[in-house]
Amino acid sequence: MKIDRKTILATAKLASLKIADSEIDKYHSEFNNILSYIEKLDELNIENVKPTSHGLEVGTPLRKDSAGDCLDRSKAIANSPSDKSAGAKYFKVPKFIE
Repeated sequence: MKIDRKTILATAKLASLKIADSEIDKYHSEFNNILSYIEKLDELNIENVKPTSHGLEVGTPLRKDSAGDCLDRSKAIANSPSDKSAGAKYFKVPKFIE
């Protein structure tokens, strides 16, 4: 696949980029070099290669999700800088939505 001047201008427009006329030839050459390199990948024999989303086998580094003891509400409220009056049931935060 080769890229022409029209494709470069259309791509720049979609990306909201302004490209000077003097740069178009530079990009034309660079894009075509990149595409030529990518076309070399078509020469690889990948018939017995399983699809993968990662080059290495990766496990989940997270702990197993299990239910545990919850922090007591009164202890959580006691550590907050907000209203600590008796019976407070939630954290009071500054308004941030207009």
